[in-house]
Amino acid sequence: MNRILRSLTVALIAAPLLLGLAGCGGAASLASNSSSSSSSSNNNGGGATTTHSVSLSWAPSTSSVAGYMVFRSTKSGGPYKALTSSPITNTTYTDKTVQAKNTYYYVTAAVTSGGVQSAYSNQATAVVP
Repeated sequence: MNRILRSLTVALIAAPLLLGLAGCGGAASLASNSSSSSSSSNNNGGGATTTHSVSLSWAPSTSSVAGYMVFRSTKSGGPYKALTSSPITNTTYTDKTVQAKNTYYYVTAAVTSGGVQSAYSNQATAVVP
């Protein structure tokens, strides 16, 4: 199956400030969006804790697909672990399981109604502050 996905966009969302975004490989594009952030108090009374998330978006496939799988790795080039247990129909995904001071590498793959998965999209990189 030919590559169906052309690009993957990553936005880091962190409270209170959005820090660096790393470049990404190939034709994937990166954009930042700091409009959504959250802060919560921990149970120890020690003040606010910062939560982070990475928002992904990609252009829809030009072919007929049932959905998309989203994958993440902590190493460039993989191996990648599926973040979605089954194909999602949205062309956006928010990874709320990221940890501060880590770098994550994301790819997506389109899935046909017959369950055939495309090759991975270009890799996008997110550096969590």
